Amino acid sequence: MCPTNDEEHICDQSVTYLAKAETTNFSFGASCKKAMMRHIIANRLTMSELKWKKQDELMLEMRYVRPDGSSWGAAFDRVALPRIKAALQGRRRILVNLGATPEKSPTGEWAPWVDGFLHPDWSGVAANMSREVGESLLEDWKKKKKKKQEKKNKKQGTDDNDNCHPNKLAASRPSSAIIDSSFVLGPDDSVSMVGVNQRGSRGIHARRVEEIEQDLFDGARQLFQATLRLDRLRYDTPPSLPRPIDAHNGDTDEQEVEDTEEIKFERAERWHVVRHLICLERELDDAWRRQLFGKDHEDMEMPSGIVGMLWLNFLGADEDRFLLSLIREDFGGFDVESVAARVCTGQEL
Repeated sequence: MCPTNDEEHICDQSVTYLAKAETTNFSFGASCKKAMMRHIIANRLTMSELKWKKQDELMLEMRYVRPDGSSWGAAFDRVALPRIKAALQGRRRILVNLGATPEKSPTGEWAPWVDGFLHPDWSGVAANMSREVGESLLEDWKKKKKKKQEKKNKKQGTDDNDNCHPNKLAASRPSSAIIDSSFVLGPDDSVSMVGVNQRGSRGIHARRVEEIEQDLFDGARQLFQATLRLDRLRYDTPPSLPRPIDAHNGDTDEQEVEDTEEIKFERAERWHVVRHLICLERELDDAWRRQLFGKDHEDMEMPSGIVGMLWLNFLGADEDRFLLSLIREDFGGFDVESVAARVCTGQEL
């Protein structure tokens, strides 16, 4: 949360200086450390989700992007993003060691006392975190919320408790998190079911479906941002340096440039986001069919198109060679259907 951040400075430190550093070690401010820990706890992030889930909200809160959400520039991102990633991973390991995450929790779920660290008055000092501190903060927070609600009830009186109160009758149903009336998908796109309002008559469990929709929405934004970062790395180069060219343009005399390690890293990160989006859409499709058809949902035919395959269309034209190197096996060519099928069935790529 550094108001001094701009194209050339991160937390009052020079972007140029940090770019020359050989490690990702970085001393974040106390408010940024607190924001990252609260971000992990509030969103119940797994280690793989640290890289993308609601990252844009965290970046905005920490002022690592402009007030309108746009990037400070390619140089800033090259320095900031690896350091934020390392810091998030370190803070989640702290929670794992405390037994607050599913990995070491006796119940296999997040420990309820960890929500105490969402208390507005928490200091943000990770070294002082413990179960006892979390429980104490959570109890204090509950008391404050109760007192606040009691004051609110006294102020409102008893009128608002009536089910026929005009304020309650005027409440509108929330719209879908990913589809609005101006955006229509094709009949073979399984996500198109999201826009159909069938919850009232079919008994759809709205919370579960909407939760997956929101994850898809966040993942799509993260995919867009990853593509922007990749384009900046590829094309925001000084005029004196050769620019990368399409690998398929073999007839050109332009100098072809091999991808830098930074570009390779960003391409891998973008592929991980696409992989997660494919799995999310498969989960969404299964949730809808389970809620629509009950115990018979497994007997229903899958959609004609492979679920989630549309996300592969967002990869670059030359990603086939890169992905094949990630897969570590040469299938004799790049087959998007086989890759999508392997992702959806959880096979290792």
